[in-house]
Amino acid sequence: MGIEGALCSLILQDCPSGQKCVAWNMSGGIIPDGVKCVDEVPNADGIGEPCTVTGNFGSGDDSCIKGAMCFDIDNNGEGSCVGHCSGEPETPICQKSNETCVTFFEPPVPLCFTACDPLVQNCPEGEGCYMDAPVLGSEGFVCMPTVLAPNENGDYKDLCYNQAGCAPGFSCIWPKNVPNCKYEYCCSPWCDLELNPEICGELDATLECVPWYEPGNEQPGLKNLGICALPL
Repeated sequence: MGIEGALCSLILQDCPSGQKCVAWNMSGGIIPDGVKCVDEVPNADGIGEPCTVTGNFGSGDDSCIKGAMCFDIDNNGEGSCVGHCSGEPETPICQKSNETCVTFFEPPVPLCFTACDPLVQNCPEGEGCYMDAPVLGSEGFVCMPTVLAPNENGDYKDLCYNQAGCAPGFSCIWPKNVPNCKYEYCCSPWCDLELNPEICGELDATLECVPWYEPGNEQPGLKNLGICALPL
């Protein structure tokens, strides 16, 4: 049983023995807006393993081990266990050197994802290298399962709802940056500012390989990262 209103920390996992701290929606919705303590489940699924959710995503009841969350849920209520960040609540970290702590929702739900290179797309099968934030100017990139919109392939000018809604190698960007985009957001491919900027013009003569980061704000190893878009 969950203790409604019980305060706990997703990072510290400070619930009573036999319980775990989980994120949930306090009014029955799907977007977590609080935390609570729930009983640990027997034979729990480990980090990286398939998992299931009881009810909807915001219920906070899933089959993952303590310190993990069932994430990227499909229509059948199935996803994969992603570990929460550790360390201190003010400065959450991931124990593995190749992982990045990414926060979702409000209050923050901190989760550890494998860092990656969007130009190389060095993620496991079924995953893509996506921004850790849904807008231009994101800090870095992590591996996440690809979840396409219905009847879409995540290709150029296809509809997307978030970064993982595009095929690996593509980003979900504003319609003003994609010629003749018919949706609120559309997919467009990444490009290398030095090695292959011409791929953008091959898609549409009006496109250019536009630098992703503002000058001086490039992330380590991503100096050449560009996106095929209309020049601003």
